Amino acid sequence: MNRTRSGVVVTPNTEKQRSAAKGFTLVELLVVIGIIAILIGILLPGLQSARRAANSVKCQAALREIGTSFALYANEYKGMWPVAVHEVNTTAGVRLPIDVERRWYDLVAKYITKKDISTAADISKIRANSVIWGCPEWGRIQGNVNSLDDYRPGYGMQYYPGTYFENTTAAKFMTDYAYIRQDRTRGIYVPQSKWGKRGAERGVLADSMTHIINVPGYATYDYSAVQAGGWQPGPASDPYTNGGKAFYVDASRHLKPGQKANDRVRGMNMLFCDGHVSPVSVREAWSAITLKGAP
Repeated sequence: MNRTRSGVVVTPNTEKQRSAAKGFTLVELLVVIGIIAILIGILLPGLQSARRAANSVKCQAALREIGTSFALYANEYKGMWPVAVHEVNTTAGVRLPIDVERRWYDLVAKYITKKDISTAADISKIRANSVIWGCPEWGRIQGNVNSLDDYRPGYGMQYYPGTYFENTTAAKFMTDYAYIRQDRTRGIYVPQSKWGKRGAERGVLADSMTHIINVPGYATYDYSAVQAGGWQPGPASDPYTNGGKAFYVDASRHLKPGQKANDRVRGMNMLFCDGHVSPVSVREAWSAITLKGAP
């Protein structure tokens, strides 16, 4: 039966044709999906690069705030800076006896979080809201390698202030070595004034898989030792220290997608003793710690 609609004669066949015309064919849908996939492929690398760049800026801001906490620590403790590690030492009359190992981030935590870090449980409480764990890229990888990663902040402190690398002798362990050993053979709290010599050149904290930054090659401290030992993440058998021979820095944390790490690419951030933060390469980080030029 024919029907009229606003004076137009409409047949059942005409209605079916119009109804069919409202949809997309399978080919059209596939074309649209293909175009969307191509656009995603073009835009995704750019979005990843932008995210990495933003995370690097957040990391730099966190390092600057940590640098401020070092100055606050010095203000309270008669000009001394925190040590990288203060191992347990309960012997009476020897330096500062402690019964719980303290690390640099334990010592400055109260200036940043308003809370002390005394136990692993304290770390768990403040980790998510503290700039000590302030690198977003570290949050992406922490816990993937070692269960202790959750207690490491993603930044490492080097412990060679002053003139340690100038005519290095065993005596420098007691004057220019900010890592107090349990056996009392090494380490001292070093004044900020000694850290601050050439402060714009001397790096103190950097992106790291561990809480400290070691420089391999005692006595010579030649850059070839770094090249031979590599840097973090190291080989699968020992992703942190390569048997104690690696330069403990995370050289690839802020690289752009597809960029390969090498010792000249600026893939990490470093805090310098004068408070400024800058992206650095492995060679630049090594030079900032030793104040020696790498080949």
